[in-house]
Amino acid sequence: MIKQLITAAVVALGLAAPASSATLTFDIDVAGSGVSVTETGSLCLTTCGVTADLASSFGSSFTLAEGETATFDFASFTGLGTGLAGYDIDATLAFSSPTAAVSASGFGGTLTLGGSILAGILLWDTAPQTVTLSDGTMFTVAFEGGFGILLGDEATTTASVTLDKIGEVGAVPLPASALLLIGGLGILGATRRRKRA
Repeated sequence: MIKQLITAAVVALGLAAPASSATLTFDIDVAGSGVSVTETGSLCLTTCGVTADLASSFGSSFTLAEGETATFDFASFTGLGTGLAGYDIDATLAFSSPTAAVSASGFGGTLTLGGSILAGILLWDTAPQTVTLSDGTMFTVAFEGGFGILLGDEATTTASVTLDKIGEVGAVPLPASALLLIGGLGILGATRRRKRA
């Protein structure tokens, strides 16, 4: 009977062991994310430069373990007209789970011919950013590794998320019913012993 009591106590106390998660799922918030360019100067025959929008494949979910990285299409740039243009870029990458958003900015320039980007460069002046959640989970977001080359009719750049650390989840409290169960089993065992004696 004592072995059974010990087994019951161990099982009940196992309920209070710290809970942990080996992975974290990221759900991209498409509505909260965005990218825009503002022309800073140009030398055009008519109109030239680029427009930017979220990539057509942007907006999925992915799951990472500590140390893993997910890279995905983020922004698409489309050339306009013929000429040389410079621009500033602003971007936001938002997540609905975990709830977080990262904003970044940069600048670049393109040489376009008939709406096709012959040569283009994109420099993010915002370094990769680390986000720390309330439970201690940390992840880093980088846009195109800080540097991108734009070529073709439509050029797509990427973003990446690296899960640096999964936060500590507090211990699950031992339910009061488990304590009552252990106490009841103890009383039964003691009663049974007295009857034998």
